[in-house]
Amino acid sequence: MNHFEKHLCRLCGNSMLTPLYREDFLELRQTSIAVHTNSFIYLLCSQCGLVQVEPTPAPEFLERYYRYAPVAGLDHELLLTVKDQYYQETIEFLKRLQPRRIFEVGAASGYLLHQLAETFQATVGGLEPSDASRRWARNKYGIKLLPGMLSNLDIKAHRLQGAFDLVIACAVLEHAAWPVAFMRTAGDLLSKGGYIYIEVPSLSHPLKSELTEKVVQPFHLCYYTPASIIHLGARAGLTCIHVEEIKTLVVPIYRALFLKQSSAAITEKLFRAHVQWFDNRLDLILEDCRRYIGGASNVWIWGIGDDFFKLWTLSPETFDPTKCRLVDRNAVKISKHLGPFEITPPDSDLCGIPDVILIASSSHLIWKNILKDAQDLFPQTPIHILYKGDYNDRAY
Repeated sequence: MNHFEKHLCRLCGNSMLTPLYREDFLELRQTSIAVHTNSFIYLLCSQCGLVQVEPTPAPEFLERYYRYAPVAGLDHELLLTVKDQYYQETIEFLKRLQPRRIFEVGAASGYLLHQLAETFQATVGGLEPSDASRRWARNKYGIKLLPGMLSNLDIKAHRLQGAFDLVIACAVLEHAAWPVAFMRTAGDLLSKGGYIYIEVPSLSHPLKSELTEKVVQPFHLCYYTPASIIHLGARAGLTCIHVEEIKTLVVPIYRALFLKQSSAAITEKLFRAHVQWFDNRLDLILEDCRRYIGGASNVWIWGIGDDFFKLWTLSPETFDPTKCRLVDRNAVKISKHLGPFEITPPDSDLCGIPDVILIASSSHLIWKNILKDAQDLFPQTPIHILYKGDYNDRAY
């Protein structure tokens, strides 16, 4: 298969691009919106999976097209009948976020913003290049949209830096020639921990399926796969936390949600949360040990390994050597010492009859075997599994 090496992937910079499809389109000129036919080609990046269109119209031509495009003059009420159910599905998905400050890029006639404002009692703003659509949004819904394209938006001048907790772009990102710059600028609108929600058309395995008229348009400049969507977030300093294909629509789409945090920051946060959870769990287990040991005279701690060693290291004073016995059936461990303790086999002749047995292994298989053994030997003795599940569900 031929490769186009004169073009670079606009997402990852890879030079190995495979041609998928060629078509004619109307080229933009200074004197008119579209007066001349030319050809364009879809190229698939072998590295990140992005599909991009070449050649790309100049930015000033695109802005002129979207400002005066014929779609802006369509009956907006007719568009609502087609898109209402589609928008309701979008709103349902966004309910998990409960946003209070929302900005929409490519807000069209403002219908979705209006619905979001009512649903979430949110403050809303948006950007729309079409003059006719902005007038409709203002007259119909009282929403004043900013003019122009995201690439030209002066965020600082409009005091929009970090002003929103949700930015949405539905059927917009595929019109952006440089998606990383688009997402970075959208990210600048977000406060820390905010979200970007996008919807883009799906080509559904372009190497195996024909591109349809419903999807292929001369001003759809990029198409995405789940892999390229995730890669896009990483390149823009965001983390994609959800991506799915919606196949129930006439034109399948990908829906994706990005968090304004790098994957490294999220990983560190999750790691710290896990460490904190583990520390809290050990503290609760030690509290249980103190309670059980405090009210008994002969406590067997059964299953001596790394799990018990963690408890011993954190709080050796919890385990009173005059009350506790360390027991295990593993011959390798028997007669080994841990502080003042010697590990012995579970033998009542050696250790006496236990008042309570604490099973100290977190391994499901090991504590199940110990539990059966202990119940057979001492059916009347209370048994507690220190590492089992919830803290109110560990007594036998």
